[in-house]
Amino acid sequence: MNTKRKTLCLLIALFAFSGCQKEEKDDSTTNTALLLALSSSGGDCVVNTSSKGAINTYVTDLTASGASKSGTISKVGTVPVVAHQTSALKFTITASTIVTMTGNAFGILYKSDSCPLAAAAALSYNSGFTTDAADSTSEFPTSHKIVTSARTVITVPGTYYYFFYAIPSRSQAATIGYTISP
Repeated sequence: MNTKRKTLCLLIALFAFSGCQKEEKDDSTTNTALLLALSSSGGDCVVNTSSKGAINTYVTDLTASGASKSGTISKVGTVPVVAHQTSALKFTITASTIVTMTGNAFGILYKSDSCPLAAAAALSYNSGFTTDAADSTSEFPTSHKIVTSARTVITVPGTYYYFFYAIPSRSQAATIGYTISP
């Protein structure tokens, strides 16, 4: 083969294979977005607990003008990966108040004016309030367990958040029914 022909064949081969290159796909952005989606949950309040860390949840705010003091929580958060449910009620009292709940979940009462809720704001079981709910502090520090129904009496004026944590595999749900009455 002569030099012209070799050069022409080499150029044709070069052009033919010039579009062939190994593409290396960078999935780090996709993987990061996926990990963030799996490890974060929606909510309008961060609740800090002594055993489960910070949990995002939704608050049903009963301090708003005209808010009904009885109903059922409908906006529920989900803890990523484990799919546990969370919710919270916010209310203010000026005198001794009874909170009656129906459902099945763990409850933690916080005395705080606003979110985020600090773990130190969680009231210990039957300390700062009385309740007929079962003690579940061995399961979830500062918590009590609502089974079918429970009644909590709070006597110290202030703003409170009742945080509910439910494990669906135990037939629990964070859609707690409530009535708040002085």
